[in-house]
Amino acid sequence: MASVFEAESSRRELACNAGRPFPAATATLGPRARGVDGESHTYYLPVAVHERFVAAWAGSRTHTDAAASVSALASEILEAEAERLERTFNNGESFPPAPAGARGVDPQAARRQGEKMAELWQKRRSKKE
Repeated sequence: MASVFEAESSRRELACNAGRPFPAATATLGPRARGVDGESHTYYLPVAVHERFVAAWAGSRTHTDAAASVSALASEILEAEAERLERTFNNGESFPPAPAGARGVDPQAARRQGEKMAELWQKRRSKKE
């Protein structure tokens, strides 16, 4: 998720700001809109990625192809990424629905968890000997 937003932020910085990061958006950008048809979803992103993405949207929203809101831009980007994944990994066909409760794994968190578990197992083995 974060890499998709980082890539879009970089693209907008190149296209609209000579490749430089946009300054942080300093004012609130209006009321939070509900998702399409009243549905919305929350994604957890690193704060720096979110702030860069919002700044890229705010800095490029005067261009003719600009999305009306951060949520609209996120929706466009996620749709394009889903289409790319379908083309790349599923012959252009939609994937079946994800299992209920499906979640991704943060590689860094998985590595830290693996290290902690290895330490715990080593301690337990040491106590048995």
